[in-house]
Amino acid sequence: MSRLTLAAVLLAGAAAATHAADGAVATVDDETILESDVAAFIAGLPPEAAATPLEDLWAPVVARMINDRLVIGEARERGYHTGEAFAAELARLEEELLRQTYYRILVARAVPDERVREAWDAWSASRAEELRASHVLVATRGEALAVAESARAGADFAELAMAHSTGPSAPRGGDLGWFGPGVMVPEFDAAARALAPGEVSEPVETAFGWHVIRLEARRVPEARPFAEMAGELKEQLVLQAIAQDLERLRSSADIEIVQPAPPQGFGREP
Repeated sequence: MSRLTLAAVLLAGAAAATHAADGAVATVDDETILESDVAAFIAGLPPEAAATPLEDLWAPVVARMINDRLVIGEARERGYHTGEAFAAELARLEEELLRQTYYRILVARAVPDERVREAWDAWSASRAEELRASHVLVATRGEALAVAESARAGADFAELAMAHSTGPSAPRGGDLGWFGPGVMVPEFDAAARALAPGEVSEPVETAFGWHVIRLEARRVPEARPFAEMAGELKEQLVLQAIAQDLERLRSSADIEIVQPAPPQGFGREP
């Protein structure tokens, strides 16, 4: 096989590690670099390396691993790993690795692939109806009654909006476009949803003034394909799982914030 995907490399490394035939690739003094070592190294390369032919990756990867063994060995001989700064950095790296491992296991358990599919099924089944409406916004109920009467008598609603509406949609003939539940203020939304397409409402008062609404159309938006939404849904589920787990941890811990704000002079050079 001339090209190996990242998954294939991982599988190759795992298979090699579980069999006695994990052949030697190179030796550096008394240390052996095994096939599984090379597979693990390649698996850690950036994603774009996964598309590189294995025969092109092999020699530079082995050379890099040999160089790393030489440098690490020399650093140990010089005692670079015994200082306080090294120990502090090692502790920091250990904490970061623990954090990453914790979240990786949490996500794998809380958000399996079937959970993402269930979330898409639920979203697809609960798609809310969207409305398209136009309106005329005026200052008084009397003005609104006159507009509604003209509209029902056959006047062009868009022309009424351009002539009388004080809302920002007036230049568009009052067209508000498509909107779902909760987008408009409750009084407006309830009145619009009570209309049939083509019907004009009675005057409706909101905090913005008096509205006359004409419902243009209704629709239920098409479901986006699972393949298109899977990443977005998984991200939402992951964030939710992490937030819930952090809440669990915080609720059972004894936490005290001693300094709620940075102390004076914090972080400034003397």
